[in-house]
Amino acid sequence: MEATRPGQTSVALERSRGGIPDLAEPAVRLESNQRDVVVVGASAGGVAALERIAEHLPADLDAAVLVVLHLAEQSRTMLHRIVDRAGPLRATPARDGQPIELGAIVVAPPDHHLMVEAGRVRCVRGPKVNGHRPAVDVLFHSAARAYGDRVIGVVLSGALSDGSLGLRAIKRRGGGAIVQSDALHQGMPTSAIAQVDVDCVVPLLEIPGALTMLMRTREEHVMGKGRDWESDLEAGFDLGTLTEVPGEPSGFMCPECGGALWELNDEGLRAYTCHVGHSFSAEAMLEQHGESAERALWTAVRILEERRVLVRRLAERMEEGGQTRSAKRFAEQASEVGTQAAAIRRLIEPSPSADDDDASDLDPGRAA
Repeated sequence: MEATRPGQTSVALERSRGGIPDLAEPAVRLESNQRDVVVVGASAGGVAALERIAEHLPADLDAAVLVVLHLAEQSRTMLHRIVDRAGPLRATPARDGQPIELGAIVVAPPDHHLMVEAGRVRCVRGPKVNGHRPAVDVLFHSAARAYGDRVIGVVLSGALSDGSLGLRAIKRRGGGAIVQSDALHQGMPTSAIAQVDVDCVVPLLEIPGALTMLMRTREEHVMGKGRDWESDLEAGFDLGTLTEVPGEPSGFMCPECGGALWELNDEGLRAYTCHVGHSFSAEAMLEQHGESAERALWTAVRILEERRVLVRRLAERMEEGGQTRSAKRFAEQASEVGTQAAAIRRLIEPSPSADDDDASDLDPGRAA
C-alpha cells in the first residue's frame, strides 16, 4: 500500500485503508496494525516542547500529526513556521476542509477549534471549551470519533486539565495515549495521568520514540454501534449541536454565557456543558468560576471607589458652603467606603512572592 505523502490528497489514505464511516458507526478494522493519526495538545510551555518533538520525528513518519496549542483570541502565531523549521516534516496552519496527509503536521489557527472528520480537518469558531478556542479536548474527541483506535493522543506541558477528557475518549476506543513527564507546567500532564490509563509517561525527548512504538502496536478493539459506547460526558462536547440534555441539571450557571449548566458523569469523572455548547472539565469549571468571582469583586471595588470619590466631593462642597456638620458626615461616609474597598482589594490582590516566576514565562502559546 502506498502511503499518502505531503502534497498528495488524502483520498489515497482513505480509500486504500477502507475509508472512515459516519461518526455514529464504529471505526473500520484495518488490515495493518498501525496507528496513523497523532493528535497533540499543549498550553503554557508548549512551544518549546512542540519544537523539540518536531526536531526528532522521522522524515518518513507514516502518520498525520494535528496540533492544538492554546492561543489568545486575537493573537497571531508563527507556531507552524517554528515547527516546520525544527524538523523534517512539513508543518502548515490548518485550513477548513483541507485533506489529512500522512507525514505532515497541521497546526490549529488562533480563535478556531481544530476538528477531525473523515479524511479532512475542520476549523470552526464554535463555543469555547474549558475556556479555550482552540481547545485540546475538541481535537481529541473528534479524532477519537472519526478514527477510533487509529489515534494516538499526546498531552504536553500546560496548566489546568484541557485534553484529559479527550484523551479518555481516545483510550475508550482503543487508541494510544502519551503524556510528557518533564513538562514545564505540570497541570495538563498531571490531570491526564490521574484520569486516563495512559500508555506512556516519558520525558519530552523520548516522545518521538514512544510514538513510533505505539504506531506499531495497535491492538484489535471492538466497539458497539451507534452511541452505545459513548458516555454522556463525551456527548457533552458536541459544540452546541446537542438535540437533548446529556446529563443532570447542576444548579450552576455557565461562566461564559450565563446559561444553565448540566453535569455530565463518566464513571465518577465530572464535566459541565450548557445549551450553547460551552463545556468544562470540573477543574476548568472551578477556574472559570474563580475568574468570574474575581471580576465581580473588582466590579465591587470600582463601585465603592466611585462612591467614595462622589461622597468626598459632596463633603468638600458642604465645607465650602459652610455646612460643617453635613460635611463631616459625608467625610465619614467617604472614609468608611474607602475602608470597604480596601478590604475587598486585600482579598483579590496577590501577595508578592519571590517564588512567583510566571512573569518570566514569555511563551507565545501561553493560555490567555
